[in-house]
Amino acid sequence: MLNNTSRNNYRFDIPDSRLTETFQWQIQNISFPSVQMETAKVIRSPKLSNTTIPATGTSFGDLQVTFLLDEEMKSYSELFSWFLTMQNPHSGTTADEANVPRTALLHILDNIKDKIVCTFRFHKIFPKQLGEIEWTYGESGDVTAMTCTVGFGIEYFEMIRKINGQDVAITPRGFTN
Repeated sequence: MLNNTSRNNYRFDIPDSRLTETFQWQIQNISFPSVQMETAKVIRSPKLSNTTIPATGTSFGDLQVTFLLDEEMKSYSELFSWFLTMQNPHSGTTADEANVPRTALLHILDNIKDKIVCTFRFHKIFPKQLGEIEWTYGESGDVTAMTCTVGFGIEYFEMIRKINGQDVAITPRGFTN
């Protein structure tokens, strides 16, 4: 019987020349996006029930990441800057794609946390929603870490596993080495 993975056996990387360095160290939780197969309705005849069959497309939900807010707000400002560069609010033009991250990597680790078991590569990732932040007075001495959630839109993701010593990618387009 295989060992189960643990909820904290992961590492999230955004290869982006340090644009999101503080944010990456502050991650508390990742909600993996849903995957949905598009379907087509088939009408058999007026007297029989309709049925649904697999169609040709796949759609992906958002990648939700909860992160800690550091006291200098660096983690938030990194994401906010990226968010604003995706669409300039003053001119309505989109940013030069060469200046923003395009992929993110979610590495799933073994239970000792020294070996990558598989990697999910998210393509054409962008922050599409920054969650609320709530400041409030609590009882004196009440110290609660503040968090925020960012929703990333993605075009698609692929799963990369080692099979017989080779990296094999499982993508919406099929299997590749």
